Amino acid sequence: YGHIEGDRCLQQVADALNKAVCRTGDLVARFGGEEFIVLLPSTSIDDARLIAMRLINSVRELAIPHKASLAGNEVSISLGLAQAVPQQRVDSIALVNAADQALYKAKTSGRNRFCES
Repeated sequence: YGHIEGDRCLQQVADALNKAVCRTGDLVARFGGEEFIVLLPSTSIDDARLIAMRLINSVRELAIPHKASLAGNEVSISLGLAQAVPQQRVDSIALVNAADQALYKAKTSGRNRFCES
């Protein structure tokens, strides 16, 4: 589709993700390339699962065509969930690596889903 359409797609996905997380303190940021990171402070793993489904559905509702995808005919997202308890010393690199491993598992499990670390 080219760079312009790719950028337009990323902007639409970013907007959908931002609309799906609405609490003060929640953060959606582009993490590199076509990856985003979503920080959800003070969120239980059960609530994170619900938000993950809301994120997936928000992007699904965009119905952006993606004819070259092996996962489907429309743009989809895969998510990796990782959690840290703030009272403990948190290694941010380990947390991101755990989320990345869960993301890889979600992608290899069929995409358009989430997995947990």
